[in-house]
Amino acid sequence: MKLANKDLQIMLAGEYVVGTLTGQARRRFENLLKTRVDLRAAVRDWEQGLSPLTLDVQPVSPPPHLWGKIAKEIGDESHRTNVRQKPNMWPWLALAASLAAVTLGGLFAANLGRAQRPLYVAVLGNGANPAWVITLAHKGRVLDVSAVHPAPPKDHSYQLWMLPGKGQPPRSLGLLPVRADATLRVSVPRSLHLASAQGLAVSLEPLQGSPLAGPSGPVVYQATWLHIVRPS
Repeated sequence: MKLANKDLQIMLAGEYVVGTLTGQARRRFENLLKTRVDLRAAVRDWEQGLSPLTLDVQPVSPPPHLWGKIAKEIGDESHRTNVRQKPNMWPWLALAASLAAVTLGGLFAANLGRAQRPLYVAVLGNGANPAWVITLAHKGRVLDVSAVHPAPPKDHSYQLWMLPGKGQPPRSLGLLPVRADATLRVSVPRSLHLASAQGLAVSLEPLQGSPLAGPSGPVVYQATWLHIVRPS
């Protein structure tokens, strides 16, 4: 595993950070990290880029019986104490599970393979159970939406809005998918400068969307862009 390809370095570093690189592949990657400055830099960039997402993830208290089950499966009772002493791992584990649901090999890897292009990510939802993960790539012209844990509203829809800021009104980006694992790709008009928007919002609307120029129902989620890959 020489990993001379820059795109492959970025993809594997991302999978390593969120925990989707496992088994022998993970061990080989860790061995390379000991001598490869470029790989360590890629891992550091991912960690710095993703760490703000953990601020929205609330710590989870696992059920008491879970530690015993883990210790039994790994055949070592001493791990009970070690795991219990590391509560701060839970936000990262929750985040990793959420991002893994989007699959780095699909949505993320497709965009991160182009290191020369900026990638923006927004997570819309409640803490460790995001409803949607949204990426903006290709110079701000392609918006990819992946439904993770949306709660389908009865007789209503969810509508995505761009919040331009500077006193400008919200701009509709369309209705969001409500089936888990569903994806949506939107071509962004050149008139919309999504990368520089103040944020994104999701409102609860009638099935056909808002009858107004802006949200007609309550805004249920808001998020700001997280810049993952910086342009070279």
